[in-house]
Amino acid sequence: MTSFDCSRLERLIRPIAVYHGKGNLFIGHRKQGPECEFVLTQWPDAKIQLQCIMEGSPAVVEKSTNLQGKTRDGRFVRASLYPLVCSSAWSSAGKCTCRFLVKALTVEVPRLSASINQLEFLLTNFKLPANIILQVNDRKITIKRVTGYNEICDMLREFNGIDVTSEAIVETCKLYELDELEKLMDEVCLLLSLASGTTVQWICYKATTNDGDCVRMYHRSVVTKPYTSLRLIPSDSVKSFVEQTLQEFKRQNQKWKMGTAILLYLDAKSEQDYLELRGLKLASLAEFLKAQLKLKGNFKPALQSLCTDLGLTNEQENVDRFVKNRDKLVHAARFCYDDACQEYRFMMTFMGKILLAMLRYNGDYLDWTVEAEWESDMRKPLELEKE
Repeated sequence: MTSFDCSRLERLIRPIAVYHGKGNLFIGHRKQGPECEFVLTQWPDAKIQLQCIMEGSPAVVEKSTNLQGKTRDGRFVRASLYPLVCSSAWSSAGKCTCRFLVKALTVEVPRLSASINQLEFLLTNFKLPANIILQVNDRKITIKRVTGYNEICDMLREFNGIDVTSEAIVETCKLYELDELEKLMDEVCLLLSLASGTTVQWICYKATTNDGDCVRMYHRSVVTKPYTSLRLIPSDSVKSFVEQTLQEFKRQNQKWKMGTAILLYLDAKSEQDYLELRGLKLASLAEFLKAQLKLKGNFKPALQSLCTDLGLTNEQENVDRFVKNRDKLVHAARFCYDDACQEYRFMMTFMGKILLAMLRYNGDYLDWTVEAEWESDMRKPLELEKE
C-alpha cells in the first residue's frame, strides 16, 4: 500500500486570514447584547466565519446583521452578516459561543490614506504557465503565482479542490476607485474562467502604501466551484484573449446577461455531475441564449440563425447533432449516441465556440472532440466570417 504525505492535506484546511479582537453585534445601527470576543476566519473556498464568545443568551443576538469592533492590533473591523446564528454552545464558565456566516469583511487602519500604492487580489483556481501582465481599461494588472503554486495545483487536480493559486496586482489607485476596480476584476475573472474552463474568483484584496504597509483588507463570501481542467483557450493565449474580448464583453453584458451565460457554461463543466446532467445544462444554456437574444422560431432554426449571425460557417451538421442530443436529453435523460463522453465533449465545444464568437474572439480555441494527448493537438483557429 502506497503511503500518502498527510502534511499535504493541511493545504485543504489552512485559512486565508484570521482576525482576533473585541466588538459588538448590531441589527442595523442598534447594538445587540454585550461586548464579545470574536474570531473571524476566511477559508480558500471564500467562506467567512465569525465566532463570538460572550455572556448571555444567543437569542439576544441571533438576528444580528453586522459586527463592529477592533482587532488586537488596533485595526477597525466591519463585518456584514447573514442574519441567522449558525450554531451556539454554552461553556462551563457560563459563556455563550455563537457562530455566523459573513457576507463581507473590511479590516483597516484608523487613518486610511486617500492614495494607495497597489491592490493585491487573491484569485482561486487560476492556473497560469507564467506571470502575465494584462493591459485593460488603461490599467496594468500583473497576475503572479503564489508561493507553493506547483503543490497547490497538484492538490487541485487530485482532489478537485478550491484554493488560492495566484494574485492579481493593480498599481496606484485612489480610494474612490475601489468600487470600479472591484467591478473590473469581476469582469476579468469571468473571462479568465471562460478561458480556463473552471470558475476563477477573487475572494479578497489587500491595499498597501508606498512603504509596503497594509492599510486595508477586504474579504468577501462569493460562490466558488471545485477545480476542473476542461479549458477552452490554450494556456499561452489567455492574455491575448482577455485583452481582446473585455470591451466586447462589457458591451454584451450591458445589453443582456452575458456574464450569466458564462456562469451557466462553467457550471455545465462541473465534474461532480453526471454527463447527462452536464449535457442538459448545455442545452439549457442554448435555450437561455435564444430567450435573451429574442431569437424567433423553434429551437433548431433559431440556433442555426444564431450561428449564421455570429459568422460561424459550415455549422449545419453540428447544429443538427446538438439539437438531437438536446431532444434526447430533455425527453430521455441520455445522449442520442452511445458514446456519452464524446457527445458531451461535442456539446461543450460547440457552445464554447458560440460564446467565443459572441465575444468576437480572433484566435485559437481547444476542440475537445479531438482525441489527443497534448493540448497543442487540440488547437484550432476560430473561423468567423468577417462582418
